[in-house]
Parts: sequence; structure tokens; C-alpha cells
Amino acid sequence: MTSDMAKKVTLFTFYGLYDHVTKDSKKHVVRRKKPLLNWIYRKTSTGRSRFAPKAKTNFAKFVDLFNKPENREEWTLLLTDGGAGEAPMEYLIAIEHGLRQYANDVHTMGTRPLRSAYHWGHKVDKWRKREAYIALVRILLGIVEDYRQWDCFKFCDYTLRQKSAKTFNERHFRLSDGDDDNNFDGEYVFDWESHDYSPRKKKRRIVKASKHSEVVSADTTTSSQVMVYDIEKDCLVPL
Repeated sequence: MTSDMAKKVTLFTFYGLYDHVTKDSKKHVVRRKKPLLNWIYRKTSTGRSRFAPKAKTNFAKFVDLFNKPENREEWTLLLTDGGAGEAPMEYLIAIEHGLRQYANDVHTMGTRPLRSAYHWGHKVDKWRKREAYIALVRILLGIVEDYRQWDCFKFCDYTLRQKSAKTFNERHFRLSDGDDDNNFDGEYVFDWESHDYSPRKKKRRIVKASKHSEVVSADTTTSSQVMVYDIEKDCLVPL
């Protein structure tokens, strides 16, 4: 805390400004000075709003089970318990199924996230699945309003996000690696073949040698020699 650099960083973070560039209704570029904290908030919150609109639809299977009188009280506690409780198998399966229902939206889980079990488990970013889960939790707990902006962000929203994130990380993320037979005791059968997709490989571009280039004679060089360009001979020669 006594470091001069730490003081400068603190002052810059809380009192610094940045150029916010946008366009008005007439497509004219508008530049304004805004607090740096605004920029940090925008960067860290980008993408969250993508998951909420379709959370209830994609997690419809889970929502139906959640609303059953015999499940409501116990399952509400499981949503934010940090993964400490023992969740029933149908609970775990319904959450994983809901995550995969986002596959049709390229802006949430990426392009063709279900192309293979391996791709779903190892190539889809963890934060995408986590944000989908947090969106579901907020809806089930009756929180329908959007997050407040950076200068009046609610502390209760922050704490709920942290609890939900920890719950997802501890309980659900390890079950989302595509190994359904072991994770769900064979009770969850997913049709991976119907989502099979192999991206077209890009053709390698072959660059043809210039007609002015010359190949150095094999008897004057070896692969271990260091070469240098000789401007007079217009070719590479041993250093």
C-alpha cells in the first residue's frame, strides 16, 4: 500500500477517464469522457444478457420438476448451497439437459457446441455454462429485473452471483464433460450423432518460388549451417 505505483494505479482506476465512442440516431460519431470503472464493468459483464431471455425455455424440463410441491423446498436450497447438498439424479440430469438446449444459439454456447461429447466437455468455455445456470437461478428465485449498472450495482446481486457460481463449479461443471454414462449412471441418453459436425479444413496455401530466386548448391551447405543473403549473388550463402 506504500508503493508509489500502487497509489498511481488506485487513483487511475477510480478517477481515470476514457473515450467512450458511440453513434447517435443520425449515425454521427459521438465521443464522451466516462469514468474508467464504466469501461471495466462493460468488459466484465459482456455476454451475461444473452442467457436470461431463453433460460426458462431451455431449462423447461428442470422448471417443471422444480415447481412440483414435493421438490420446491429442497431444490430451492440446492440452487445456491455451494454444492454441499446431495442433489438427486433427476435434478442433475435436468440441469445438464438445459445447458445443452442453448446449443441452437451461437451467441451463448458458441458454434456447434454439441458436435461431439469431447467438444462439449473440453472446448466450450466454462463461463458460458456458468452464466446460463446463474440466469436460471435468478428466474427461479423470482428476480426478473436486469442488473443495475456499474455505479449502483446491488450487493445482493453480487452475493447471489457468487453463491450460484460456486454451486455450478462444485456440482455441475464436472458433470458437463460429455461422459454421460459415468456421470449419470447411464440414466441420461443423449443423441450426439444427430449433432455431429466436422468443420471443413482450410486449404494450405502453397507459395511458389520467385523466378528470380536461386537454390544454393547442396555441396556448399548443410541443414545445420547458418545462411545469410548475398546481395551480389542474389541468394543465400553460408555465413
